[in-house]
Amino acid sequence: MRKNSKLEPSERRRRAVIVTMLILLTSGVGAVEAISDHSDHLRSVDFARGGSLLFLALVIALRATTNFRFGRSDPALDDELTASNRASAATWGFWAVMTTLACALLVNLRWPLSVAETVPILIATGAVSAGIRFVFLERQGI
Repeated sequence: MRKNSKLEPSERRRRAVIVTMLILLTSGVGAVEAISDHSDHLRSVDFARGGSLLFLALVIALRATTNFRFGRSDPALDDELTASNRASAATWGFWAVMTTLACALLVNLRWPLSVAETVPILIATGAVSAGIRFVFLERQGI
């Protein structure tokens, strides 16, 4: 018998939230590393780091805002409340990206920013805010 089948639903949910937050923290660190200043030309590891950031942000954004999945979905888990929470998460992700873009435009007035510096921050901000909002709403059950 598996150990997870004996856990209470709240314990399983707590573990899922912890794993989600660790993934979001890792994507934030990846965003900072991807946009950090390089004195030389970009190495292949920098492209891999940026690509992994984009992939992780895409997965988090898709999972938080749609019912995208590879396996079969459980109809009991994909109810109207979950769809509403995903829509709210998508809205929060959109406004987080727009707010970050407005801040980047203001910063650009003083210090010039390149697209390569700005885009990973925008993508990570949208994905992280959508993911956190979805987890928060699902945790509250409203």
